[in-house]
Amino acid sequence: MLTDDPRIAGDIEWLLTNDSVFLKYFKSGFKLTRSRGEDGMAGLIRIVVGQQISTAAARSLWAKFTDKFDPLNPSDILNGSDDDLRSCGLSRQKVGYVRGLAQAILDRTIEPESWTDKDSATVIEEITALKGFGIWSAQMFLMFNLARPDVWPCGDLGVQNGLQIYLGLANRPTEKETKAKAALFTGRETAAALLLWSLKEGGV
Repeated sequence: MLTDDPRIAGDIEWLLTNDSVFLKYFKSGFKLTRSRGEDGMAGLIRIVVGQQISTAAARSLWAKFTDKFDPLNPSDILNGSDDDLRSCGLSRQKVGYVRGLAQAILDRTIEPESWTDKDSATVIEEITALKGFGIWSAQMFLMFNLARPDVWPCGDLGVQNGLQIYLGLANRPTEKETKAKAALFTGRETAAALLLWSLKEGGV
């Protein structure tokens, strides 16, 4: 579990204990649980699968994908037909993204196993160089796969909706406005984002 990571768990506990707004919304004894993402290529593919669809739909598509490609390796993805990939529920566009990722892994253009030792800016640069992987995808990998404590996905609608509740705003803040509010949670941005998602989902 991501929320079992000592640093992330500690940051969540600190916010639930010391942040007056979170104290107001979350009952005593509230336990936040979030799963950690898969390593390497699998984690990146799962992020692509989940782009612009509901959590439930993403979970269903991922189950189909891992049933079709088990074990998961780049050669099988590249050797498989488009129909094989489309049968997992992937759009034509996402098929291209997954193939591009598999080729980059095979060519060692990217080496996800090296990212643990690289700073977040470098990881973002390498992920966003892949077609179909923007800043949001890179931030999700940093949060859920590498458990970086200071990721603030200001372009995420769930974070923006949660921040609207947190700040008591009439309207959802823009990406620029959300980015500026990272200063409220300096050093604990990942934990804050997880809690804001829970506010948005009503999970208090």
